[in-house]
Amino acid sequence: MQHSVRSRAGLAGACLAVLWAPTPAWSQAGPAGFDQRTWLQLDAAAARVRSVSQSYDIFDTPYAPPVDTEQTLGTSRSGTVWALGFGRRIGERWRIELGAASERRDGSTVLAQDTNVDGIVYAGGSTLRSRTQLRQWRVQGGFSFLLSDTAEAGLSFGGHGLTLARQLRGTPAGSSPPDRVADDSLREGVVLPLLGLYGTVALAPTWQLAGRLDLTPGEDYAAASATLLWRAAPNLAIGLGYQVLEANIDVTWGFLFVDRTVLDYRRHGPALSVQLSF
Repeated sequence: MQHSVRSRAGLAGACLAVLWAPTPAWSQAGPAGFDQRTWLQLDAAAARVRSVSQSYDIFDTPYAPPVDTEQTLGTSRSGTVWALGFGRRIGERWRIELGAASERRDGSTVLAQDTNVDGIVYAGGSTLRSRTQLRQWRVQGGFSFLLSDTAEAGLSFGGHGLTLARQLRGTPAGSSPPDRVADDSLREGVVLPLLGLYGTVALAPTWQLAGRLDLTPGEDYAAASATLLWRAAPNLAIGLGYQVLEANIDVTWGFLFVDRTVLDYRRHGPALSVQLSF
């Protein structure tokens, strides 16, 4: 099984302009208190999503024209991305971070004509229902090359995984009986290296600007966001920010009969964060 994700330099350049920005759907750069060693963060992002998929057969020939997930399948362009992050300082400048995120959207549409999705032709005039989910996880270490009472910045390194799952329920063209309903599903994933920059700067005694940029070297994955944090209590911070994620996910599966699906995925939107640190 082989997996690849190709690089997009345009977003990477834009991300570098937001140096103090936490990765979308991940825990932010560090705890709201520089003297605290452990943090746990919950994020809820109101994301605007666009995704286009293309399936290929064993001869690398497309099954059909690309499928616009939102337009062709009637999937909502808006969704909530839930994420949970955990971080722990090791010594003064080292850290370890874990994160997981999930975004799920449902869709339903009446097909105007026979439509080929993932190699199955669904009958025109029938209802096609879908569920699309993208899950992410990451494991990273980090080293803070800048650390003071009011600012912190560092490099992170590790790996992350993305899993695409899609379920379809509809009527195949030429079915007998003509109203027969069939289910189809796709579930594939990719694991890749991950490098990042993180930073936090104090703007006032109870206000901070925190951020992160993550990239997969030589591949098409980039994520960035910025968050303004208010330290409501010594161990509690509330944040409001903006997140961006772009990925071109190329998943190959099989051994003798190899197929693959390419998903061009983009999402962005505001996010609310709640962080506990101690």
